Amino acid sequence: QINYLFYLISTTTPQQWEDFSRYNWQRAQAEIGSGQRLREAIFFTLSQVANDLEAQAQATELALRRRKHELEQALDELMWQKKQTEDEIAELENDLYKLELAIQSMIPAEKLAQTRLERRTYRPGVELCRDAPQYGLTDEVLQTKVSKEALLEKQRQCRHSLDALHKQLNRINDDIAVKQNSLQLENQCIELRHQRMDRAQPEADPDPVKGQSHETESLTTVIQAPTAIGPELAGKLLA
Repeated sequence: QINYLFYLISTTTPQQWEDFSRYNWQRAQAEIGSGQRLREAIFFTLSQVANDLEAQAQATELALRRRKHELEQALDELMWQKKQTEDEIAELENDLYKLELAIQSMIPAEKLAQTRLERRTYRPGVELCRDAPQYGLTDEVLQTKVSKEALLEKQRQCRHSLDALHKQLNRINDDIAVKQNSLQLENQCIELRHQRMDRAQPEADPDPVKGQSHETESLTTVIQAPTAIGPELAGKLLA
């Protein structure tokens, strides 16, 4: 036998059922709206982060290309300095060769003047006279000696300058090697960066907002607002 008192206490009225259903529907709608706003905030944050990363990537790319351009300019300047230094070394070596020839060409004339001056000292008695030829030979020997010393001094200066130019050329070659290595590293860095960025390029995704709206519409279609329940329907539900 059915206990009607217990049945009446443990069951709900159609109005209570409708209120409870409406409350659940409202909570579901609130949660959907909250989730939609959260997703919009997430999409906005992701978009902002993507824009920031893109801006930073472009700034980095610009800095790398600027540094590469600076290295190329420095390398071109060093190559020009190397060419100028090598030309200067070639000119100095040519000058040294000419100086050596000039010094060697003065030796016979110097020996000849010294021999003549010495031979005149063999004249006996009053014949050993300080005449014009004696003064001429003496001046010739002194002038030859002065000219030879001047040429030797020029030769020493040229050798000193040549040594300095060779040291400078070695420094330039070392600097060129460093710059070439740095430029190679910059090119490798740029190439590797482009490869990584090409591989990391995402595929075209559908519009997240449109997808979100579609999901929301689907869920809204499933959870419709409850309508008022008539007495006949309530009776069937409570039967």
